[in-house]
Amino acid sequence: MAESEAETPSTPGEFESKYFEFHGVRLPPFCRGKMEEIANFPVRPSDVWIVTYPKSGTSLLQEVVYVVSQGADPDEIGLMNIDEQLPVLEYPQPGLDIIKELTSPRLIKSHLPYRFLPSDLHNGDSKVIYMARNPKDLVVSYYQFHRSLRTMSYRGTFQEFCRRFMNDKPRRWHPENFPR
Repeated sequence: MAESEAETPSTPGEFESKYFEFHGVRLPPFCRGKMEEIANFPVRPSDVWIVTYPKSGTSLLQEVVYVVSQGADPDEIGLMNIDEQLPVLEYPQPGLDIIKELTSPRLIKSHLPYRFLPSDLHNGDSKVIYMARNPKDLVVSYYQFHRSLRTMSYRGTFQEFCRRFMNDKPRRWHPENFPR
């Protein structure tokens, strides 16, 4: 079976129950049951995709992409909810059906590994902007993020989190999942 509960005993059970495993990759619960629909999501040639590992500078990148692509005033970006302008493919809101209906050019972001993104994206049918961050900086930000979310309830130490991160445990990620 492709989806299964992932076992990682070094953190509280409440935290662990939030993730599941899909083809060897740990994913958040809101992705459960949606991976096939995501793989078949219709891609348009005018789409611009922002793909990042979580806590890798997504917010900064999405603001730059929005300003450049929409000709927006950079001073007004701070006054708007930029997340509403760039939906996350795998998030429950606004949902895949709403994202499908957006007018072109669509700006879409995702934290999924490249191999789980829509198959048409692998054919070069859209533009993909990938941003990476030094893992030493990323793990600190990711740890603080997990501790701050009530939905994650991570209560382990930073050392435990680092060990899990080094062993691909907050979520598996491999550079070969992204094209060069």
